Amino acid sequence: MVRDEKQVTVRTCGFTFTTTGRPCANHVADDELYCRAGHPCIGPTRHADIGRWAAHHGTLFPAGSGTSTSTVPDRRRRASLLLARALSHEDAEADGVCADWLLADPAVALALLGSPDAAPEARDAVIQRFGLVGALLVVAHEDRWQRHLAVLSGNSEATSVADPVAGHLERLVKNFAHIDARRLETLLGDIDRAENATPTSQAAARHRLHAAYAVAARDGSDFSHHEYMKSLNEVLKNTRPPVAS
Repeated sequence: MVRDEKQVTVRTCGFTFTTTGRPCANHVADDELYCRAGHPCIGPTRHADIGRWAAHHGTLFPAGSGTSTSTVPDRRRRASLLLARALSHEDAEADGVCADWLLADPAVALALLGSPDAAPEARDAVIQRFGLVGALLVVAHEDRWQRHLAVLSGNSEATSVADPVAGHLERLVKNFAHIDARRLETLLGDIDRAENATPTSQAAARHRLHAAYAVAARDGSDFSHHEYMKSLNEVLKNTRPPVAS
């Protein structure tokens, strides 16, 4: 009898210690998420068949930020750019990338959404499912990755969430699974104010819409969809027509 056996290749962990600049280099099988030292490792099998996502698998972090623990400026604008990019691509969940599965495991979400070697189809799935809130979740995991590197390198001064925007994003990650639309709307306003955005009634209405959309996508209940439609109608009523009749 011939037995089929899974072929697993072995590679080395590519994590680089920020204090010495030397790679970890522990051996890792392609089907493993972590090396023996606990560093998240994304194997090439996760990127082998990404097809239509290959063209936008660029650097995850904004230009100039690298993987340092410094504050990333204007993360609300970065989320908007990620949203526009994700909505221009094919439906990630239709190809089997599940946003709920990605967010259910914090370690998987950190590796696939926040690391410099994150899977672009994973980011697309979360953003396409939850809209602007999904994009902010991706940015929040980028922040988490930077703090993760600080912990591994022993840089205790850079591991806190003292930055107000990072603090709000961390609240979003921790509470997203159960937060209601009203509290999520408040959180979006807190993020904007922390980045010195001027509060307006139009901005508040859009926060309500983004929050209601994300909650409806998460819960799928009749009530959440009804609240989303109410928020959408409110935004449409406040939108001036581009040409007067």
